[in-house]
Parts: sequence; C-alpha cells; structure tokens
Amino acid sequence: MPWTWKSVDRRLIARALGYFAAYCAWTLVIRMIALTLITYYLVGNQPRYQDIADAYYGNGVLLSAISAGTFLALLAALHPLISAPRGELFTWQRFRTRYLPGFANGLFLGIGLTIAFCVAGAYRFLGWFFPADEAALALFNAALRILALLVLAYSEEFLFRQRILPMLRGSFPATIAAAITAILYWGLKASQYDLGWMHGITLFLIAYWLGIRASREGEFTRGAGFWAGILIALNPLFSLPIFGSDFQGLLLMKFEPDSDLPFELSRWVSGGHAGPLASVGLQLLILFQISRPYWSGRIRFPSRSTRP
Repeated sequence: MPWTWKSVDRRLIARALGYFAAYCAWTLVIRMIALTLITYYLVGNQPRYQDIADAYYGNGVLLSAISAGTFLALLAALHPLISAPRGELFTWQRFRTRYLPGFANGLFLGIGLTIAFCVAGAYRFLGWFFPADEAALALFNAALRILALLVLAYSEEFLFRQRILPMLRGSFPATIAAAITAILYWGLKASQYDLGWMHGITLFLIAYWLGIRASREGEFTRGAGFWAGILIALNPLFSLPIFGSDFQGLLLMKFEPDSDLPFELSRWVSGGHAGPLASVGLQLLILFQISRPYWSGRIRFPSRSTRP
C-alpha cells in the first residue's frame, strides 16, 4: 500500500519525539550536575573559565556514556510502565550472533581506514603509548574509554533504532523514518559537542545507514556493535579524535601529512585534525554501504511497525 499523509499516526510520532525529548532532558541534567561538580572542585584553585571548559569538554564522551547508560537503566527500571523489557534490551544469543560480528566489522573498518590514511601519508604513526612508569594508569584509562564507548553506542542505538525508529515506521516508509532519526541523532550530537559541518555529514550518513539496516533486519544490535567498533578503533586504539574529543590511546596516530598530496586534499580525505569522522573517505564508504543493497536488488523491508 503506498504511503500517504493520511496514514501518519500522530500518536506514534508524539511518542517518538517524547522519547527523544526525555533523553535530551536527561543528558542536560547529567551535564549540569557534572559542570557543577567540576566548578566546585576547581573553585579552590581559582580556575579560569578555560580551565572549567577544558575539564568539562575533555570528559564529554564519558559524560555522554553516563547519560546514555543511566537513561537505558531508567527505561528498564520503569518496565512495565514503559515497554522496555530486559529481554529486549539484551540477550546473550543476540550478543553472540549479532553484536560481536557487527563489532568485528566496525573494528576492522576503523583499523583499515586508519592504516589506509597512514599509508597514503595523511597520518603518521608516532609510536606505542606504554610509558614504563604509567603503564597501569594508561591501560586503565584506555579500558575506561572503551567501556564508555561500548555503553554509549549500545544505549543510543537502542533508543534511536529500537525505540524511536519503529514508532516512526508506523507512519513513514523506512527511508523517511531512518532520515528523521538521523536528523535527531545529528541534532543531539551537535548540542553535546562542538562539531564542524563535515563531522555532521558523517554522523548523519552513519545514523541513516544504521536506521536502514535496523529497519531491514528488525533489530539494532548488529549496528550497535558496528558503531562501537569504529569508535573504539579510532579513539582508544589509535588516539584519533572523535566528536571533537582527543584521547591519548594505546597507539599514537596523528594528522601530519608527509606525502606528495596537497595539504588541503589530505585534510579533506582524512578529516585532518578533526579525525576520520570528518573525512570524505569515511563518508564515501558509508554511501557505498547505503547504496549497495539497491544495486543488488536485495533491499527489502518488513511491514511497518506499530510497536510502542
């Protein structure tokens, strides 16, 4: 049956936007608490505004992970008032058969993309990050960062692709519903971080592709694993910035072009100092993934969901 405006269910749209608004409000509360604590503990040292801002934005990814994880826990705690049973949030079978393969694909893509930029001369490998006197602390920080990215990707994918997307699918075709969730996801990240427009394009394309994939497969875990794998490969492993946030990872890889390519071309292709999430190379890869099912004629979506 072709889609028409008469088929739009305003109640489902309102519930989807309600989930999104509640999550935005929750992240705002967590960030206000964090900013208050940072200011309180630094006030004795007479901090400047820049000191507070550096401490706040330097822990932006960790704060986002805390916001996402606690919001997911809140949804589980409010069941059955809110339809979020634990079996839908997580099962070992889905973890083994879908999440881990998706995570491996994302990890290999992130590693392969970084190595390709390094071979092309856009990035330079500066060595291993294992200082003898701080090895334990470095490993702990890397493990904490990995855990934060795992929680962030899984929790937000559940919210956007397992909650908001099915509600929108009750009123819109899969492509339109995926585009709306991608816009919402981009808007959330733009409010949380100071992102450039190239970064925003990449986030929109990734979110759109994950939405199409979730609509086709009927669940979110493979996409959550894929997104977590990319983020972990780029940031805790290769020390490349994500969401405008730097981190000293296990391997030191920096944007220092030493090839015959012009500087501007290297910056556009690899993302420059903003990292691969702002790169044309990653955008082209995601566009290829989006268009591949259409070329092969294998694009099929299940019937529209009306799940709350």
